Amino acid sequence: MYKWMIILVAVAVIFTGCSGESNEEIIEPTVPVKTMSVTREPVVEKFFSIGEINAEDLFDVMSGGMGEVQQINFQTGDYVKKEDVLFSLNTEDFESNLSLTESQLRTQRDNLYTQLLDLRELFKSQTALYEIGAISKSEYDTTRSNLNQLNQRYLDARNAYDNQVNLREQDLEDRFIKSPIDGIVAAVFISESQTVNNTLAMQIISSENRVATTKVTSAQLDRLKKGMETIIYPEGNLNVRIPGSITSINNIPSSNAGLYEVTIALEENDTRTWPGEYAEIEIIVDRRESLVVPKRAVLSRDEDPHVFVVAGEYAQKIAVVPGITNGDNLEILSGLKQDDQVVVLGQTFLKDGNKIAISEQE
Repeated sequence: MYKWMIILVAVAVIFTGCSGESNEEIIEPTVPVKTMSVTREPVVEKFFSIGEINAEDLFDVMSGGMGEVQQINFQTGDYVKKEDVLFSLNTEDFESNLSLTESQLRTQRDNLYTQLLDLRELFKSQTALYEIGAISKSEYDTTRSNLNQLNQRYLDARNAYDNQVNLREQDLEDRFIKSPIDGIVAAVFISESQTVNNTLAMQIISSENRVATTKVTSAQLDRLKKGMETIIYPEGNLNVRIPGSITSINNIPSSNAGLYEVTIALEENDTRTWPGEYAEIEIIVDRRESLVVPKRAVLSRDEDPHVFVVAGEYAQKIAVVPGITNGDNLEILSGLKQDDQVVVLGQTFLKDGNKIAISEQE
């Protein structure tokens, strides 16, 4: 009897405990977060490649006629303008020989002119005598013929002298060898006091027609077309930029690496470069306006990309399709609209439907 009384008491206690109600309210936890607005901004789609810079035009500068190199004004690496005097040849002996020839021609011209004046006077007097019948027509015709011949000899001598003077000036000018283009001195093959005779003296790289070449994969090739904008960074220096554009795309891959060669024309620029110089090349594939969010706002970017947006007092998980990275931002192709508020701090602690407290909006 006592045993059953104990059991009944225990059951009564159990039922009494189960039927009791708590007056305590369950408080839903709140997650503090920071948010930012979804914005629409310019997005640049690009990729980097490596290549080299070359000169499309390389000019050979010859030494001209025979002579001794007197002075060299530019060395390898110097920038030159068209018509700058690159170097000069000795002019003393050359000018002396030209002056001697010029003097001889001047003397010949002057002697013939003196003879011509005398013969003109003779012909003038003989004309008067012929008119009064004092000399024969044959004698008169002979003097006139001699005058015409001497006059032609004088004209020839005068032209020869004038030509020699012009030639002398031209030949002297040719002793000062000038640059045929704006460019950079790529090589100097002569030295001062060296005797030269129409030999290769210098090579000048044109600063107007430089090209860069790079190789791309088949996936990159599909995105490229002629005229696309590029930026060349000589020696990989991102502080030195040379704009350019794609001029040709080789659709036949190289036999060893299976890559495709792309040629880029560089815009005229004062930046000095060398044939074969290494360069990093930025190829701009597209420019567009897109929705962007900070990269840190997108979670599980590779497998299940999503963000949390503000929905009243709660966080709502939204699946997104990310595009390209644009600096610190990430392009969003779908899933969001402009001015949506996305969580950028505290999102790693969130689950869909969590209550949030916006502590600060960035």
